[in-house]
Amino acid sequence: MNQAAPALALTGSIDVRSSNASQQRGPHGAFRYFGKLPPDVTGAVLDAAAELTEVKTPVVDLMCGSGTTLIEAAARRWPAIGVDANPVAALYAGVKTTRLNEGRYLQLLEEVLRGRPATRRQQEDLFAATRNADRWFNADARQALATLKVNIDRLSSSAESRALFAVLLGRLRRISNASERTGRIFYDPDSAKPALPEFESAAERLPTQTLPRTSDVRIIQADARSTSLSDGCSDLCFCHPPYFALYRYSADVLRFEMELGGFDRRETNQIEIREGWKSGDVRNLDGYVADMSEVFREARRITRPSGILALVVSNSTLGDAQLPVVDRLASALKEHGWSITEHLQRSAHFGSGNYHRSARADKVIQRDHVLLCRVR
Repeated sequence: MNQAAPALALTGSIDVRSSNASQQRGPHGAFRYFGKLPPDVTGAVLDAAAELTEVKTPVVDLMCGSGTTLIEAAARRWPAIGVDANPVAALYAGVKTTRLNEGRYLQLLEEVLRGRPATRRQQEDLFAATRNADRWFNADARQALATLKVNIDRLSSSAESRALFAVLLGRLRRISNASERTGRIFYDPDSAKPALPEFESAAERLPTQTLPRTSDVRIIQADARSTSLSDGCSDLCFCHPPYFALYRYSADVLRFEMELGGFDRRETNQIEIREGWKSGDVRNLDGYVADMSEVFREARRITRPSGILALVVSNSTLGDAQLPVVDRLASALKEHGWSITEHLQRSAHFGSGNYHRSARADKVIQRDHVLLCRVR
């Protein structure tokens, strides 16, 4: 059983065959972020949208994740604004798009590595929000992570100290007893890596994985349905939402990062769109579409009359049900004042569609759909 094909007529395709490894260039490879759109695909979508409108104002990505769209916009010398409800995503995107003072950064890294060991109480405080912490992190990892976190917290706030904090969060999955290969958290103690070498090697690489020059990028942590952006501020609005029934970032994918980073998962959950993760109830698609309709309303408010909304989505399966997500979202777009100008299909290559190990072949998302829309 193949993924359901949308009834919405195709007008073209995007065929990017770059390997996953080759696309982890520069800032794109700084932090692994499950479910992100490949950089070359993102760039192709931006270029297709730019053929329909002149980009004179900031590109706005309403669900920017770890900042792929922002980096690709900066590569085209376009200003950009990234919005995301998740504080870990906002942190990663901010670090990847900020030029660091390398000398100051390496000095702070040395201070962190030479800092005092964490006390037992500090370790307990760090893992207080993590249920079954001893299952997910072995004793050596808990002590090392607490020591690193305490010493990073002692630093004065700066772009460089935030970058070290981001590196620490970004290595948690590899250090933990959870599978590093999948987005969702599965117990896999054989995958755990030693904490200090993981952190130190990643931290030393980071200065080569941020933007090489100062860029005009701004990050806003906010609900995509209600941003603080002004009316008509963008010629090009971009949106790549979580696919229905695939991931909930605050509940699972970024669970360790949020808990050990001191972020409130429940608070973030309240402003994430309802994606039906783990629900098993097809009726939850109605909630997903309703929330995305509000995102489309907000996108229309901030997009100029001559501007473009680039939406990248996919159909989904839930149980054995093939869900017409793309067609449902296309209808919602039209209801909120958008006219679909182009419908492009992108097929996944090099396993980039294999989002989690438990999926049957007929459930794996193998293609994305790009809808380029004009304000009616």
